[in-house]
Amino acid sequence: MKYNYSDETIPQDQRKDINTKIEYIVNNDLPESETGISKDDIFNAYTGLGGLHGLQFSSYNSYYDYQKAKAEIEQGQFFTPYKLVEWIYNCLHISNTDLVADLTCGHGSFVSCCPVEANFYGCELDGKSYRVAKYLYPDAKLENTDIRFYEPKVTFDYVVGNPPYNLRWSKDDNSYLSEYYYCLKAAELLKPAGIMAIIVPLSFCADDFSDGGMIAGLNEHFNFICQVELDKNTFKHLGVENYKTKVLFVQKRSKYLENVGYNKDLLSGVSSDEIWKKYLKPVTEKRESIKQKVFLETVRGGKEDTNWQYRIEKLLYDIKRNPLTSDLYAECCEYVSQYRNQKKPEHIAWDEWERLKIKKPDVEKHLKSALRKQNPIKSKTNRVIKNNYSFELDGEALDINQAVLSNGASTRPFDTKWMARLIDKKSQEYSAQNVSFENMQPDKEIAAWLNTFELSDDEETIRLNDAQKRDINLFLQKRYSFIQWEQGSGKTLAGITIGKYRLEKKQVKNVFVVSTAIAIKNNWNDVLTQYGIDYYMIEKLADIQGIKPGQFVLITLNMMCKYHKFIKRYVKSICQKAVLILDESDSISNMDSKRTKTVLNAFRRLRYKTLMTGTSTRNNIAEIFPQLELLYNNSINMLSECPEIQERNKKNDNELEWKDNEYYMKPYPAYKKAISCLLQAIFRTKLQCLVLASSHKIYSMQIISNR
Repeated sequence: MKYNYSDETIPQDQRKDINTKIEYIVNNDLPESETGISKDDIFNAYTGLGGLHGLQFSSYNSYYDYQKAKAEIEQGQFFTPYKLVEWIYNCLHISNTDLVADLTCGHGSFVSCCPVEANFYGCELDGKSYRVAKYLYPDAKLENTDIRFYEPKVTFDYVVGNPPYNLRWSKDDNSYLSEYYYCLKAAELLKPAGIMAIIVPLSFCADDFSDGGMIAGLNEHFNFICQVELDKNTFKHLGVENYKTKVLFVQKRSKYLENVGYNKDLLSGVSSDEIWKKYLKPVTEKRESIKQKVFLETVRGGKEDTNWQYRIEKLLYDIKRNPLTSDLYAECCEYVSQYRNQKKPEHIAWDEWERLKIKKPDVEKHLKSALRKQNPIKSKTNRVIKNNYSFELDGEALDINQAVLSNGASTRPFDTKWMARLIDKKSQEYSAQNVSFENMQPDKEIAAWLNTFELSDDEETIRLNDAQKRDINLFLQKRYSFIQWEQGSGKTLAGITIGKYRLEKKQVKNVFVVSTAIAIKNNWNDVLTQYGIDYYMIEKLADIQGIKPGQFVLITLNMMCKYHKFIKRYVKSICQKAVLILDESDSISNMDSKRTKTVLNAFRRLRYKTLMTGTSTRNNIAEIFPQLELLYNNSINMLSECPEIQERNKKNDNELEWKDNEYYMKPYPAYKKAISCLLQAIFRTKLQCLVLASSHKIYSMQIISNR
């Protein structure tokens, strides 16, 4: 210890006067010969603001208000007793070559025992305490600044300290408990495998539930060593009695060290020698044995800053080289310079400065907005604009569906080559989907592929029969198909054939098989395994990340209810290039069910869809509507062909009245609005379904009124 320690306790009522006199001596740099007060006296007598608030609890409405006012005055200045400082140093056995830091050093308690004063770094926000510390330890590298903005340009072997307790500190739009932020800052400044020893309240990270976030943060940055409970009257000399604290020893993580999670177990009544031999010595020896590796790890540290710097330089280079943005280059460089050189004005509070200062995301956002000007927004005047469902030209609109239905006959004044090509493409797709199966002929190329298709295992080889080949040939000529074969007709085999064909012809990247749990686990899982087909089953959220191109993806309807948003995100990432095989499609016959909504949400935009069931309807014809909506996604392949609909009179429920159908020759609207429209359309009507006998594929619906 640099100065002679006196165990004399200063009376509480004299502390403020003594502090004021010491601050006067330090500020004016008065010599001992003039004042009769030595540095040893200052070392023992200066006690800071802790316990000198002078407030009465009875003057406040709540304990919270009292504590808040008290914290503003004291600023957490409860200086560490020198005996405890010495005990911590005896636990650590710091060498003469180690760099040590205290990130809230106060009047310099922890500097007193440092083997080499010049190797000690620290920062202190309070100007009075900082000046006392600098007066007592002139060789130490101390700064009068906030811990949140302390940048010493070096990394440390040890971080020690006694941070303020239970304060809230804001940094980068986040709020942290002061003790926890001290740990995070220490993790930034410590070398890999460096050791931290700090004094914290006994309640810090003591509960797995309420402190779970902080414990996870500690485990992310540190390996646990031990923690030692201190006497509850450790800070009694500062007017704080019966306050339980502990010393937490942790080591910064390194890829060369085995990870050790946080442990709530406490040691009590142990000597510094016991702590050193049992806990710190093995850790220190291990750190010395990997010293060279840790040095390289330290040199490679700051990779995140290096990556950020590279991105900024790349953005500036792109701005400079582009003729449309080069004029903004000087201004962007100036903005980056402002970020690097910004300093907090003295008249602004720290919390306000946190909101006003330029941050890294602000710099990237500014440069990207400048670079985005290389693609200026074009004027919409005298230019055809394509929206989701229409073309626009100078305020006039042309419905794309109507243009397709009329074969592009009414596109003036929208005549452009690209628009004509788009309408022609959509017309061809509409015609191919709209043609009835009885008017179709088998495709020779598809037929040749089906003739060679087979599934085999160790015991047998399965090939399609002639009836299956004919129907599947027709299905493969369309993007959307509905298979209603009877039980035992080979619907599963048809689904596998369709999926294999789409994959081999590079039309899709995956085949999604969705059905009930029984169908997936007792049928599809067994069949795909039996015939050696590459498949992947979704049973938990993490499985979605494991999907590979070319796989059959099996998922039950129950799993769809849980993970439909993430499935939808994956399908969108592959540009909807997938085929849906919905087995037992009558499971989504209820428009209000969660199953129906989730399947529609995830797969309604897929490029290819095949629905399979032996019973498309169970009780009434309206049950087929959710299946058709999934199949056709409310497109022009799903037109409402009823010119009039019949509905109940709002004033008299027994009276029916006819009204014009606002969706006549338009696609049914999505969701519940559509089902209402459909129910009105079939009210007191007969429904005739023309069904292809061999495949039971619904290809046309006519509603005939009873008028």
